[in-house]
Amino acid sequence: MKSILSAVAKNGVALPCVSLNATEFILSQPRGAYTSARTVQQFKIFDYDHHIRRLAKSTAGMHGAVLKSALFDDETKLEPYLREQVPKTLRVAMQEFQKNFRNSLPSSQEYKLTILICVPATPTSKVPLDVFCHVGLLKSLNRNLVKLRVVGEPRVNGELKDSHWIRERQSIYEALPDDVEEILLMDRETTKIYEGSQTNFYAIQDNKVYTADEGILNGTVRSLILEECQKHSIPLILEAPRLSEVASWDACFISSTSRLVLGVDSVEYPQLTDDLAEVKWLQVNFDAHYHLLDKIRQLVQTQFASKSTPIFASTDFAPL
Repeated sequence: MKSILSAVAKNGVALPCVSLNATEFILSQPRGAYTSARTVQQFKIFDYDHHIRRLAKSTAGMHGAVLKSALFDDETKLEPYLREQVPKTLRVAMQEFQKNFRNSLPSSQEYKLTILICVPATPTSKVPLDVFCHVGLLKSLNRNLVKLRVVGEPRVNGELKDSHWIRERQSIYEALPDDVEEILLMDRETTKIYEGSQTNFYAIQDNKVYTADEGILNGTVRSLILEECQKHSIPLILEAPRLSEVASWDACFISSTSRLVLGVDSVEYPQLTDDLAEVKWLQVNFDAHYHLLDKIRQLVQTQFASKSTPIFASTDFAPL
């Protein structure tokens, strides 16, 4: 089995080396708010402010009553606390990663960063929250064929990034064929596809981009896509694409921190019948390099570095 290169820090202190990917790490910890970020040019983090705001909002939404009554008399104090603690813990985790693995990595290596915020069993004024940071390698964007599968219902609360969501969906991912990149979440009654389990989803129909605007988790790359579409007069319809109209789609794609914009070659979906005992999978194919999709992909590639914030220092990549 191939070893997983990773490092973890908690509240500014490195933890013993564990060979866990980001999902395994989250599942090994208590339930909490989390976010997945990526480095850009190694020293920067893409849309860092978005990640901090997401962590603060999700933590307050999950544990607001406990935090407010015990420690944070004003929830607005939560975000400043995270802005102080998260970078410190990220840097320690990166230093630990480099200490263990830097000699085996290319100098241009980029990293996936996972931040998890948990409430300790006994919160104190000194440690009101546990801040975990996991560092792993950012996977290559090269994909031969990208296949999605429609399976699963939309989130109950799309605005909160709760680690319990990963635990709930883990059995689905474990049962997926190896050639499926992502699952899509659909309302069976309306056939509206809201998002992927780990991504945002878009369909291009009549040269217009359709994507859900409600009941989803607004990813960092999605925000940039919407901004670029508006800036370059690309027609944008903030409505969930419907599977019932899949034959009319020109193309479709997903976006996420690690994937940026990823064109889709095919979508599998279950034939909707009353017989739940047997599922027949249908497949529709797409052009993963449709001209409008390629334009959006290029716009994001061009702009995402400018949306990144310096967090790490050169010393983090050359620890003693």
